Amino acid sequence: MIKKFIYPAFALFVLVAGGCAQQPAPVTSTASERVYPYPFETAKIEFSLTGSMEGTRTMYIKGDKESNETHTVQKNGDQEEKIDIKLLELGDLYYQIDLNAKTAIKTTNPLYNDLKNMPQENRMDFLVRAATGNVAAGSTAPLAKNEKEIAGQKCNVYDIQTYGEVCIWNGIPLYSTIKIPTQNIENTTTATKIETGIDVPDSVFTIPADVKIQDTTTPATQTTQP
Repeated sequence: MIKKFIYPAFALFVLVAGGCAQQPAPVTSTASERVYPYPFETAKIEFSLTGSMEGTRTMYIKGDKESNETHTVQKNGDQEEKIDIKLLELGDLYYQIDLNAKTAIKTTNPLYNDLKNMPQENRMDFLVRAATGNVAAGSTAPLAKNEKEIAGQKCNVYDIQTYGEVCIWNGIPLYSTIKIPTQNIENTTTATKIETGIDVPDSVFTIPADVKIQDTTTPATQTTQP
Protein backbone atom coordinates (compact mmCIF):
# COMPACT_ATOMS: atom_id res chain seq x y z
CA MET A 1 0.00 0.00 0.00
CA ILE A 2 1.33 3.43 -0.94
CA LYS A 3 0.23 6.74 0.49
CA LYS A 4 0.78 9.82 -1.64
CA PHE A 5 1.72 13.17 -0.14
CA ILE A 6 2.35 16.62 -1.62
CA TYR A 7 6.09 16.23 -2.10
CA PRO A 8 8.11 13.04 -2.61
CA ALA A 9 10.78 14.21 -0.13
CA PHE A 10 8.21 14.55 2.67
CA ALA A 11 6.35 11.39 1.66
CA LEU A 12 9.39 9.25 2.49
CA PHE A 13 9.05 10.05 6.19
CA VAL A 14 5.50 8.77 6.53
CA LEU A 15 5.24 5.73 4.30
CA VAL A 16 2.52 3.46 5.62
CA ALA A 17 2.04 1.58 3.00
CA GLY A 18 12.19 -10.08 -13.88
CA GLY A 19 12.32 -9.59 -17.38
CA CYS A 20 12.86 -6.47 -19.53
CA ALA A 21 12.71 -3.04 -17.94
CA GLN A 22 11.89 0.46 -19.05
CA GLN A 23 15.20 2.27 -19.60
CA PRO A 24 15.43 6.05 -19.05
CA ALA A 25 17.92 8.08 -21.04
CA PRO A 26 21.44 8.33 -19.53
CA VAL A 27 22.20 11.36 -17.38
CA THR A 28 24.60 13.78 -19.04
CA SER A 29 23.81 16.96 -17.10
CA THR A 30 26.38 19.27 -15.52
CA ALA A 31 26.00 20.84 -12.07
CA SER A 32 24.83 24.13 -13.60
CA GLU A 33 22.17 22.32 -15.69
CA ARG A 34 20.74 20.11 -12.93
CA VAL A 35 17.54 21.11 -11.20
CA TYR A 36 18.42 19.54 -7.85
CA PRO A 37 21.14 21.61 -6.11
CA TYR A 38 23.18 18.72 -4.72
CA PRO A 39 26.96 19.27 -4.68
CA PHE A 40 27.51 15.85 -6.30
CA GLU A 41 26.34 14.07 -9.46
CA THR A 42 25.77 10.64 -7.93
CA ALA A 43 25.14 9.16 -4.49
CA LYS A 44 24.00 6.05 -2.67
CA ILE A 45 22.56 6.29 0.84
CA GLU A 46 21.47 3.32 2.94
CA PHE A 47 18.94 3.72 5.76
CA SER A 48 17.56 1.64 8.61
CA LEU A 49 13.91 1.96 9.66
CA THR A 50 12.76 1.23 13.19
CA GLY A 51 9.53 1.61 15.13
CA SER A 52 6.13 0.67 13.71
CA MET A 53 7.99 -0.19 10.50
CA GLU A 54 11.19 -2.26 10.60
CA GLY A 55 13.43 -2.60 7.57
CA THR A 56 15.74 -0.83 5.16
CA ARG A 57 15.66 1.84 2.48
CA THR A 58 18.24 2.51 -0.22
CA MET A 59 18.42 5.84 -2.06
CA TYR A 60 20.25 6.34 -5.36
CA ILE A 61 20.83 9.74 -6.95
CA LYS A 62 22.12 10.36 -10.46
CA GLY A 63 21.73 13.88 -11.78
CA ASP A 64 18.03 14.70 -11.51
CA LYS A 65 16.99 11.06 -11.15
CA GLU A 66 16.32 9.49 -7.77
CA SER A 67 15.33 6.00 -6.63
CA ASN A 68 14.16 5.02 -3.16
CA GLU A 69 13.54 1.33 -2.56
CA THR A 70 12.07 0.33 0.79
CA HIS A 71 11.65 -3.15 2.26
CA THR A 72 9.87 -3.21 5.61
CA VAL A 73 7.50 -5.06 7.88
CA GLN A 74 4.78 -2.80 9.27
CA LYS A 75 3.51 -3.68 12.73
CA ASN A 76 -0.11 -3.07 13.71
CA GLY A 77 -0.81 -4.70 17.03
CA ASP A 78 -0.39 -8.46 16.62
CA GLN A 79 -0.48 -8.19 12.83
CA GLU A 80 2.40 -7.60 10.45
CA GLU A 81 2.35 -6.50 6.82
CA LYS A 82 5.27 -6.90 4.44
CA ILE A 83 5.81 -3.76 2.36
CA ASP A 84 8.15 -3.53 -0.63
CA ILE A 85 7.94 -0.30 -2.57
CA LYS A 86 10.03 1.74 -4.97
CA LEU A 87 9.67 5.48 -5.51
CA LEU A 88 11.21 6.84 -8.70
CA GLU A 89 11.75 10.49 -9.50
CA LEU A 90 12.65 10.78 -13.18
CA GLY A 91 12.78 14.49 -13.79
CA ASP A 92 9.23 15.79 -13.95
CA LEU A 93 7.72 12.29 -13.57
CA TYR A 94 7.17 10.41 -10.32
CA TYR A 95 6.39 6.68 -9.97
CA GLN A 96 5.09 4.98 -6.81
CA ILE A 97 5.63 1.26 -7.35
CA ASP A 98 4.22 -1.53 -5.18
CA LEU A 99 6.69 -4.33 -5.87
CA ASN A 100 4.42 -7.00 -4.36
CA ALA A 101 1.18 -6.04 -6.09
CA LYS A 102 3.07 -5.28 -9.34
CA THR A 103 1.27 -1.96 -9.68
CA ALA A 104 2.45 1.64 -9.96
CA ILE A 105 1.02 5.13 -9.97
CA LYS A 106 2.59 7.59 -12.41
CA THR A 107 2.21 11.28 -11.56
CA THR A 108 3.93 14.55 -12.26
CA ASN A 109 6.71 15.42 -9.82
CA PRO A 110 5.68 18.68 -8.12
CA LEU A 111 8.98 19.08 -6.27
CA TYR A 112 11.00 18.93 -9.50
CA ASN A 113 8.72 21.37 -11.29
CA ASP A 114 8.74 23.84 -8.40
CA LEU A 115 12.55 23.71 -8.19
CA LYS A 116 12.91 24.13 -11.95
CA ASN A 117 10.85 27.32 -11.87
CA MET A 118 12.84 29.07 -9.14
CA PRO A 119 16.33 30.64 -9.06
CA GLN A 120 19.20 28.26 -8.30
CA GLU A 121 20.06 30.12 -5.10
CA ASN A 122 16.59 29.43 -3.64
CA ARG A 123 16.50 25.69 -4.30
CA MET A 124 18.38 24.37 -1.26
CA ASP A 125 16.18 26.46 1.02
CA PHE A 126 13.11 25.02 -0.70
CA LEU A 127 14.33 21.43 -0.16
CA VAL A 128 14.55 22.16 3.57
CA ARG A 129 11.02 23.57 3.49
CA ALA A 130 9.73 20.51 1.60
CA ALA A 131 11.38 18.10 4.04
CA THR A 132 9.87 19.91 7.04
CA GLY A 133 6.40 20.40 5.55
CA ASN A 134 6.71 24.19 5.18
CA VAL A 135 5.70 24.69 1.55
CA ALA A 136 2.62 26.88 1.93
CA ALA A 137 2.67 30.18 0.08
CA GLY A 138 4.65 32.77 2.01
CA SER A 139 6.26 30.25 4.37
CA THR A 140 9.97 30.35 5.17
CA ALA A 141 12.48 27.67 6.07
CA PRO A 142 12.53 26.92 9.81
CA LEU A 143 15.63 27.55 11.88
CA ALA A 144 17.82 24.57 12.71
CA LYS A 145 17.62 23.78 16.41
CA ASN A 146 20.90 21.85 16.60
CA GLU A 147 23.33 19.69 14.65
CA LYS A 148 23.97 15.95 14.54
CA GLU A 149 26.45 13.65 12.87
CA ILE A 150 24.80 10.82 10.94
CA ALA A 151 26.80 8.22 8.98
CA GLY A 152 29.88 10.44 9.15
CA GLN A 153 28.15 13.60 7.87
CA LYS A 154 27.00 16.64 9.82
CA CYS A 155 23.35 17.58 9.35
CA ASN A 156 21.05 20.28 10.71
CA VAL A 157 18.09 19.27 12.87
CA TYR A 158 14.65 20.81 12.24
CA ASP A 159 11.18 20.22 13.62
CA ILE A 160 8.65 18.66 11.22
CA GLN A 161 5.63 20.72 12.21
CA THR A 162 3.99 18.71 15.01
CA TYR A 163 5.13 15.29 13.75
CA GLY A 164 8.75 15.00 14.86
CA GLU A 165 12.14 16.10 13.62
CA VAL A 166 14.47 15.67 10.66
CA CYS A 167 18.23 16.11 10.16
CA ILE A 168 19.09 17.51 6.71
CA TRP A 169 22.41 17.31 4.85
CA ASN A 170 22.75 19.04 1.47
CA GLY A 171 18.95 19.10 1.18
CA ILE A 172 18.68 15.35 1.93
CA PRO A 173 17.14 14.00 5.15
CA LEU A 174 19.61 11.65 6.83
CA TYR A 175 17.53 11.11 9.95
CA SER A 176 13.87 11.56 10.80
CA THR A 177 11.58 10.57 13.58
CA ILE A 178 7.82 10.73 13.03
CA LYS A 179 5.00 10.21 15.52
CA ILE A 180 1.31 10.36 14.46
CA PRO A 181 -0.71 8.71 17.25
CA THR A 182 -4.02 8.94 15.37
CA GLN A 183 -2.59 6.68 12.64
CA ASN A 184 -0.51 4.46 14.96
CA ILE A 185 2.66 5.71 13.28
CA GLU A 186 5.92 5.98 15.18
CA ASN A 187 8.91 5.60 12.86
CA THR A 188 12.59 6.49 12.90
CA THR A 189 14.71 6.50 9.74
CA THR A 190 18.50 6.76 10.04
CA ALA A 191 21.17 6.82 7.35
CA THR A 192 23.79 4.14 7.99
CA LYS A 193 26.09 4.57 4.97
CA ILE A 194 26.68 7.44 2.52
CA GLU A 195 28.65 7.28 -0.73
CA THR A 196 28.99 10.07 -3.29
CA GLY A 197 30.70 10.32 -6.66
CA ILE A 198 30.16 6.63 -7.36
CA ASP A 199 29.05 4.73 -10.45
CA VAL A 200 25.25 4.39 -10.36
CA PRO A 201 23.90 2.24 -13.23
CA ASP A 202 20.83 3.44 -15.12
CA SER A 203 19.21 0.07 -14.34
CA VAL A 204 18.52 1.40 -10.81
CA PHE A 205 15.92 3.75 -12.32
CA THR A 206 13.98 1.15 -14.30
CA ILE A 207 10.47 -0.16 -13.77
CA PRO A 208 9.91 -3.95 -13.74
CA ALA A 209 8.40 -5.20 -16.98
CA ASP A 210 5.40 -6.88 -15.32
CA VAL A 211 4.26 -3.80 -13.40
CA LYS A 212 0.90 -2.28 -14.41
CA ILE A 213 1.02 1.52 -14.40
CA GLN A 214 -1.88 3.81 -13.65
CA ASP A 215 -1.04 7.07 -15.40
CA THR A 216 -2.57 10.04 -13.56
CA THR A 217 -0.71 12.63 -15.63
CA THR A 218 -3.43 12.13 -18.29
CA PRO A 219 -6.94 10.64 -18.10
CA ALA A 220 -6.49 7.44 -16.07
CA THR A 221 -5.31 4.42 -18.04
CA GLN A 222 -3.90 1.02 -17.22
CA THR A 223 -0.83 -0.08 -19.14
CA THR A 224 1.57 -2.99 -18.96
CA GLN A 225 5.26 -2.61 -19.62
CA PRO A 226 6.27 -3.72 -23.16
